[in-house]
Amino acid sequence: METFSTVRPVQVSITFDPDATVQSVVDSTPGTVYCRRPGDSHAVESASAGVRDLTGYAPEELAGDDRGWLDIVHGDDRTALVEAVAGVPTTPATEHTYRIRTAGGRERWVRDRFHSTSDGRQVEGFVVDVTEQMTDRQELQADAKLLDAVFESIPVHTYVKDQEGRHQRVSEHLGIADKPVGNTDSDLDIVSEQHAHQAHEADMQVIEEGESITDTEEYLPSIDQWNLTSKVPLYVDGEVAGLIGVSRRITEHKRTERELRLKTERLEEFVDTVTHDITNPLSIARGYVDLALEADGDEQHLQEVAQSLERIDEIIDDVLTLSRTGYVDLDTETVSLAEVCRTAWKNVVSSSASLSIREEDAEFVADRSQLLRIFENLFRNALDHCSDDVSIIVEALYDPSGRTIGFAIEDDGPGIPSDERDCVFDTNYTIDDGGSGFGLSIVDDIVDAHGWSIDIIESETGGARFEITGV
Repeated sequence: METFSTVRPVQVSITFDPDATVQSVVDSTPGTVYCRRPGDSHAVESASAGVRDLTGYAPEELAGDDRGWLDIVHGDDRTALVEAVAGVPTTPATEHTYRIRTAGGRERWVRDRFHSTSDGRQVEGFVVDVTEQMTDRQELQADAKLLDAVFESIPVHTYVKDQEGRHQRVSEHLGIADKPVGNTDSDLDIVSEQHAHQAHEADMQVIEEGESITDTEEYLPSIDQWNLTSKVPLYVDGEVAGLIGVSRRITEHKRTERELRLKTERLEEFVDTVTHDITNPLSIARGYVDLALEADGDEQHLQEVAQSLERIDEIIDDVLTLSRTGYVDLDTETVSLAEVCRTAWKNVVSSSASLSIREEDAEFVADRSQLLRIFENLFRNALDHCSDDVSIIVEALYDPSGRTIGFAIEDDGPGIPSDERDCVFDTNYTIDDGGSGFGLSIVDDIVDAHGWSIDIIESETGGARFEITGV
């Protein structure tokens, strides 16, 4: 049989001290709880233990006899704090961030949250160290400021777009930084619809496929600008969040490229022109050389050779000047229409064709060598596109007072269709498979250099009639 002893309960007395509990919580809270007296130094009347960790001073060292709270506040921040405390209400609490200097000389940022007591004689609050947060913020602000400086001064057009292709940030390079923000290329009027569509497709390729696009040529017609554009994916936390684009202006490069192309074309035209214009004089020179060889001692034939060779020299000089300067160099004098026509006819002579000059006395001011080329090319054009026995008529044109204002050359050939007359002066235009297409282009250049005008109409016989006026 077991025997159980009786256990008497022990009375334990626990005393709860609410003030001690609150103080324990206050002491363990980061920062410090305080009561300050507004005045010259903002003397600290009481503060939790955290004040020493925060400032390096014990509460009694900030009591105001030698030093108050305001004395450890950064000189640049004191006025703002005094003003904030002076106007603080009892509720709600006011929050203010400023700098202090600790007993060890270290500068710290603190966030102070305080309110006035009901009697207005004290300020109660809580202050905590926020140096790390402020440092991080300052670093972010510095990074943002640096990024702003980059976007403002970088000498290329730089931009950031989101996943939808909307501009989020644009550099100042084009002077339109604000306009694109929030818009896609299609929303902007500085690019054509076609360009906007192509740009959006490129954006989506970069964003959706994570592929970079480099050195794509783009043209902005509204500002007459060429750009060379590259785009790369913008990664945030390992995911593509948009793209970064850089466009470098290459307008001057494109203009230089175009000028070089035009010079190349001019050189090619120069070669073709020389070939075209000296063919007949050379043929004539060869012909007279053959005649001279057949007829011993016939100096007349050799004289004709010499004249043809001189004509070749004139043509080469003219074309070289044109190729170097881009314009026809004129040396004007009073010329005889009949004399120039006969000389030109002799340079392109045809055994069966005929030339009729209706005005023997007509004269006007022109560059004789260049005028000769006009007639040579128009005569040759008629001989090339009409029958062998074509008849050509040259006549002067007069105003009502009898003053010479131009001249006309017409033939009795098949003529030029009315719908083709506007383009016959274009380089390389020809209706003859074997033609070079340069003859009438040369005529148009020389007419233009003189300040004259040339028109094509139908002759009385249905052929072509070239009227040159303004002489």
